[in-house]
Amino acid sequence: EGVTCAACHIRGHEKLGPPAPVVSRLPAHGARARSEPRLARSDACMPCHNLPLSSAVLGRPLIDTWREWAQSPYLPAGIQCQHCHQPDADHGFRGAHDRDAVRRGVRLEVNAAGARDRLRVTAAVRNVAVGHMFPTTATPRVVLRIRQLDGDGHAIAGTEASWAIGRTVRWGEGGWDEVADTRIAPGAASVRTWSGRAAAGAEAVE
Repeated sequence: EGVTCAACHIRGHEKLGPPAPVVSRLPAHGARARSEPRLARSDACMPCHNLPLSSAVLGRPLIDTWREWAQSPYLPAGIQCQHCHQPDADHGFRGAHDRDAVRRGVRLEVNAAGARDRLRVTAAVRNVAVGHMFPTTATPRVVLRIRQLDGDGHAIAGTEASWAIGRTVRWGEGGWDEVADTRIAPGAASVRTWSGRAAAGAEAVE
């Protein structure tokens, strides 16, 4: 069935709604729902967003989002999953698939120095507002690319360098195996540096 309304809002044949005052702003959905405070807390997300340690790869389950949040500064600050992923009870579930959500969650800092014969570009992707690892699961992957552009803004072939930010796993005869984990923890940054000569016709670095 996928993730239906009932996955979160039905327990024991009873309809559960968010706690006040959110419930008063939502349109009616037929039968009256009992207000459930847990729907506004991160523990409501845990059953689907954390696999058991028995299925872990190198001590970390392939879905470990709730535990990552619980070990971050966001839990003691009282910042719940719903604050970012369901603001005002919105059911868009903003996440890695949402461009604006990603742009709010991370910041790109770039510094370029040197002359044409000795360029040095440092780029840092900083996790400034994501309450768990960025990205949290092995499915999405972020790619940081540095490349040189000509005067018309076109990429010059052979000048691109790229780094993957994410968790890479593979399935083998013995089960899952981790190839790399370059994700960014809350408040941390992934820093990459490229150095070399400017290509012929290069006018900018992107």
